[in-house]
Amino acid sequence: RRFLVPTGSRQWPGRGREPNALVIGHRNDPLHVLEDAKDLAERLPNARFVEASSIVEFRLRPGRLARELKEFLARLPAAG
Repeated sequence: RRFLVPTGSRQWPGRGREPNALVIGHRNDPLHVLEDAKDLAERLPNARFVEASSIVEFRLRPGRLARELKEFLARLPAAG
C-alpha cells in the first residue's frame, strides 16, 4: 500500500507549504474506506477529520457538515 505521506511521518513532502485539509468520510462508502480517510487525516500535518453519517448527509441535512466546513474555512490563514 502506498501512502501520500509515509507512515510515521507528519512531514508534508511539498515545498515548505503544508496544506490545510478537511477530510470527510463515512462508514458506508465502498470506494473510500472510513479507515483510509481517518488515516489520511492523521498523516496530513494540518488536517481535521469529520465523520459524516452517510454519503448524502451534506445534501439532505447539511447543517452539521456546513458548520464544520465554515469553521475550517474561518481558521485558514489569509492568502497573500
